[in-house]
Amino acid sequence: MGSLLRLWQPKNKFCKTLKCLLRGIGLTLFVAFLVLPFIHFEKEINNIIKWVWIGCAVCNIDALADYKNYHNQKLISPIFTLFSILTLSYLYNYWALLSIAIIVCVSIVVGVLEFIISVAVYKTIRFSEKTVEKELPSKAMQGIVLGGLYACAVILFVLGHYVSLNTIFVFGSISAVMLSIAVLVCIGNGFSTKKSIFSIVSFIVDSLSLLALIIYLIYLIPNDKNLQDIVLAIVASVVGGALTLGGVAWTIKKADKDRKEDDKKKYRPIVNFFGVRAKEISGKFLINSDFEGSSSNLFINRADEATTYKIHNLICKNTDFSPFYLSGIIVNKVKFYSNVKRYVDKNDYLGFGFNTLLYSNKEIKYISLIVQDLLGNEYKIPIKFEVNGDDEKLIEIKDTGFACDIDTEECDERF
Repeated sequence: MGSLLRLWQPKNKFCKTLKCLLRGIGLTLFVAFLVLPFIHFEKEINNIIKWVWIGCAVCNIDALADYKNYHNQKLISPIFTLFSILTLSYLYNYWALLSIAIIVCVSIVVGVLEFIISVAVYKTIRFSEKTVEKELPSKAMQGIVLGGLYACAVILFVLGHYVSLNTIFVFGSISAVMLSIAVLVCIGNGFSTKKSIFSIVSFIVDSLSLLALIIYLIYLIPNDKNLQDIVLAIVASVVGGALTLGGVAWTIKKADKDRKEDDKKKYRPIVNFFGVRAKEISGKFLINSDFEGSSSNLFINRADEATTYKIHNLICKNTDFSPFYLSGIIVNKVKFYSNVKRYVDKNDYLGFGFNTLLYSNKEIKYISLIVQDLLGNEYKIPIKFEVNGDDEKLIEIKDTGFACDIDTEECDERF
């Protein structure tokens, strides 16, 4: 009811008064919606209240529409979990359909699932607008999802013991499937101590839990007509096949990754510094007008308050290993891409046009060229230089480093 009232914007005094009245009624219905499932009245009053609560629930069902706003702001909201807890408590208190164990376990499972689904969709964890939005790494996302599934599996299995033997098998089977998925995902992705100790620990815990769960479920099966032996044989074959498929998937993924790494090494750009001012060289040069974002206060074509830098002799020559593209420049670790990629063939020259001017309101400490191999991988080639002059500073290029990954800072500082 509150969500609908927020959409209503009355303009005259009567409608505003009516809105305030409806807001008070809506607040009363919301409080009743939260409180009534946990209050037990006498039998006659209970028969009335149980229908009153349904009316309160219907009046507050529009709160689920707030999910759209939470989704736009990437906020994690427990609205669905709250509705689930209240509904389960209502069914227990007024209809005696559920037990406390079911209420507790199912509520926890719903809450965990709502959390991991929200995190998987938003790729961040935010409970309020004040929280800074920071995208989670893929490994953290995977850990949250697998950890949530593991917690749900354990809770469902525990819940089965409070209901009946059949539910133990049902929830135990669901738990086994969840744990199997977690184990197969770990195997398929591959794991090593170099990557993450957490993945190793998760794999061991999930595997031991899965084996213990399967053994326990088989032990509970009545041994009529050798039923245990039949189930054991089926489970063993299924587990063996699943592990084989997981191992094959990991092998294929690793081989593909190794192949990509080998190809990346083959096409990695290698250039030689040409340490003279060669005006007659016809190479692939970058000039100021090629750059996007030229109005930036860090790297601009003209500025009254900025310091002028002139590049003196940035001329490099490609080797005969592999051609590549010259696509931009990095100044003080800020990237500036060219509007047009310049193709640099083998044994061709590249660099800046002569007397290229840079304007910066900060001291230039790092300069790197942005290059791209034929596979689309980006690198940066750090430039070693000296700055001379007072008013118009002259950048004297001394050497170029080896191409390294564009987001790596170590090669800049090392070079």
